[in-house]
Amino acid sequence: MIDRLIAAFPEAWRGVAELAAAPIAWLPRLQQILIGFFLDSASGWAVAAKCALLLFPVLLGVAAAWCTGLAVYTLPFRSGRIHFISTLLMAWWDAARAVWMYWVGMIRVGAVLVGWLATLAHLAVKLVFGAARQLVTLPMAVTGRMTDHYFRPGVPWLAFVMLLFWCALEATIFTFTLMPTLSQVLADLAGSDQVPKATGVLLWLFLLFLIMGSFACVQALVDAVKKREVKFIVQIVLVELFVMFFEVMFLYREMVDAITPWIVQQTGEKFHPGLVFTLGVATFGWVGIRGMTWFLFGQYGTPPLLAVISRQPMETPEGRPVKVAAEPAWWREPLADFKREIGWLHEKSDELLEYLGLPVLHLFAAALNFGMVLATARPVFNLPFKSLKEMMEAGDDGGTGGADGDAPAAEKAGQPVSRRSSLSVALLAGALLATTAMAQPATDHRLRESLFVGVDTSGSFVQAGDYGPAMTFLGYYLYGHLNGLGGLSQPRELFVAAIGGKEASEPKAFHPILDFAGKDITQIEADLKRWFPPTDTLTDFNVFFAQVARIAKERNLVLSPITVLLVTDGIPDVPVPGVKPGSAATYQRIDLGPLEYLSRNLTVRLIYPNPKVGEHWRKEVPRQRVKLWTTESEVMKGWRAQLTAGVEPGDQTRLWKWVRDNVDFRVRLRPL
Repeated sequence: MIDRLIAAFPEAWRGVAELAAAPIAWLPRLQQILIGFFLDSASGWAVAAKCALLLFPVLLGVAAAWCTGLAVYTLPFRSGRIHFISTLLMAWWDAARAVWMYWVGMIRVGAVLVGWLATLAHLAVKLVFGAARQLVTLPMAVTGRMTDHYFRPGVPWLAFVMLLFWCALEATIFTFTLMPTLSQVLADLAGSDQVPKATGVLLWLFLLFLIMGSFACVQALVDAVKKREVKFIVQIVLVELFVMFFEVMFLYREMVDAITPWIVQQTGEKFHPGLVFTLGVATFGWVGIRGMTWFLFGQYGTPPLLAVISRQPMETPEGRPVKVAAEPAWWREPLADFKREIGWLHEKSDELLEYLGLPVLHLFAAALNFGMVLATARPVFNLPFKSLKEMMEAGDDGGTGGADGDAPAAEKAGQPVSRRSSLSVALLAGALLATTAMAQPATDHRLRESLFVGVDTSGSFVQAGDYGPAMTFLGYYLYGHLNGLGGLSQPRELFVAAIGGKEASEPKAFHPILDFAGKDITQIEADLKRWFPPTDTLTDFNVFFAQVARIAKERNLVLSPITVLLVTDGIPDVPVPGVKPGSAATYQRIDLGPLEYLSRNLTVRLIYPNPKVGEHWRKEVPRQRVKLWTTESEVMKGWRAQLTAGVEPGDQTRLWKWVRDNVDFRVRLRPL
């Protein structure tokens, strides 16, 4: 701007104009250099460091340079020039001291912040170590504090803790055992696959109280036998039988039923346990486990448990009870330290404000002094300030206005921490820890299934006109499951093979999940048609089921849910001597035996049969544990109507809902 003003003068006067503008002509160029210095940095951290350490001092220097340059033009018109120049030089001295005090103040603020962080870290470490120590010693501390209220000296706290731990452990095991079954029951009742988030926690709490009640019933039976109360003995025996029946039927039977496939596998499929065997093993398991735990710690830990629940002391022994000195809560000492630190902060808040404000205010005051020297030939502030109060008073004296007086010191207020019962705090903490540990992920309580797909490549399936549409649908189906689209379950393992062959009992190759990874729907469909051309003459379901069982055993999939999807017209083409083709007897020869004890939860899904064939599969095919679901060819034709043109597969919500409701429908549990 100054250069443009000089250029506006005639050529003869430009030299004089440049001489006249010399005191301030260099300042705009200096400002541009400084702006480039702050903005042209390698990283954001460099910009932040420059702004924190140099921005305010540089602004002060620029303001001082402008005031000094402009003061040169006022010298010819001033009286007392010597005093004015000395005042201007003292202002520069004050500015230099202000810059130095700014840097010292920044260092002091950093030291104070580091000290505060160290203090808070020390407090956090003390609390963490104190909490860890209390958590380790919690059983002893709880039982020690409960002695005065509930127990006599010498309470078997070890048995009490072991009983609580065993009840929690048994509840955890049965929660994981019952959760799949309960999820299916709730889904059937609610008509939705989504299970409430709190189901796992509520089930765990229910089982915990149920197991505790089982020990309480045993204790009541023992007390009745000791007192020889015959009527009460009969009543409690009946109650105990009901308790045993409930636990055996709904808890231990589920656990035995879960390992039944493993038992069958270990016996070479020569032994197929039935309902009587399952209930017998579950009953023996209940009696054995309850008996061992009772004689080990249950008979000693159950009376303290009942005393805690009833808030009644146990039987008082002979002699004078021992009083245990109350110990202060572990958290009181760290809390008191923290309150002292807070009080110190209130007392030193003014000093902390000075630490943060004085360095910057010194620079602003020095810049203001330059302006006041230029305007009135005297500074307004005497630098450096020793406190904010001094700066306020100096501003009031100079007529520049000031703030109100210092705020009164904050009152220290302390509320005594209300005392709680040590027992209540300990039990509440234990319950919270237990429920937190037992909280299961709420997204999906079902185990990831293993999916086996059989593709019918026989001539009858092609002649029915369903082969092409079935391959297209299977491409969508596999893509949706592999990517978990629309709520479809992602399989743990996937195997796809042909059903049948050129001759009976011809084995087929199973394509694993890796053959489909990273492929889109079109690629999957093309691979299916290339791998499974419709050139076979027979449809042999038995050899396919046998291969499924072999692969599941070899890959240790027997404990996970298994789904077998059959893309076929469902008509067995293997000739059987003495049996008319297509009759009900041909379906009775379909052997689901290899699948019966392959997994606890195994479902065979048959798609594209006609209604008559589907009815034969439901009524004529022998099965016990295997669940069966059929979707007729007329229903399968409706999947194309669910597609939305121009929409990505992940957004085809109507299609995936149709698949869940018609193909992946949750089959109801088999009868007990």
